[in-house]
Amino acid sequence: MSKTDGNRQRRRFMILQTGTLPDNPGGMRGLYGDMAELFFPPLGFPPEQVVVTRLHEHRLPAGEPGDYSGILITGSPLMVSAQEDWMLRIRPWLERARAEGVPLLGVCFGHQLLACAFGGHVGASPGGLEAGTVSAEFSAERAEDPLFSVLPASAPVQVHHYESVIVPPAGAEIVGWSAHDEHHALRYGPACWGVQFHPELTAPMMRTLLQEEVASLQAAELDPLSVLDRVRNTPVGPTLLRRFREIAERRHAE
Repeated sequence: MSKTDGNRQRRRFMILQTGTLPDNPGGMRGLYGDMAELFFPPLGFPPEQVVVTRLHEHRLPAGEPGDYSGILITGSPLMVSAQEDWMLRIRPWLERARAEGVPLLGVCFGHQLLACAFGGHVGASPGGLEAGTVSAEFSAERAEDPLFSVLPASAPVQVHHYESVIVPPAGAEIVGWSAHDEHHALRYGPACWGVQFHPELTAPMMRTLLQEEVASLQAAELDPLSVLDRVRNTPVGPTLLRRFREIAERRHAE
């Protein structure tokens, strides 16, 4: 690889995809793309600057974490508690990313994957399925954080999860919580974060997702119409992702 090729590689942003959406007619995947593609619009990177590694297909990232300007781990319909082989094999790579200070953000499943990688525990959410638009609260300490400082004291966020971080890793800081989940946003290190909510999802996306999950909502004893009625815009999502991009680009420029 030439020096020019190496520099180009370091400029690229890594998305670790951890699952795939059902390919239903008129569903999320058909309308908006798969798990990784949902992040393209709010992050704003041109496609050629993004590398997508499909971890759920038992693939590992090329190179080392430091080869990338930043790393984002997507959500997934899978469960972290299943402890599949690829979920275990990615742990050392994620540990190196945190140790090297590479900007790293886990979303929903990705948030939980980081918690497990760093010694925490993930399991069934005590309150069962949390879905739709909910209110999250954020600590005053967020003001000192390079990523979470863009968040207000409270804000609506989009969620859909059966599992939660039950016990955070040692040293992790609790920055956000909801009535359903006391570990909704965690800081795992100076440049390593996890959020249980989905900053990539717009209100129309969430409605589409919920319409595909009516049977699951009913099985969880949730009223699908009530959950759908509460869906609203969540501007903190794209704000958070834009800040994460800024952090990644700033690191590359240094």
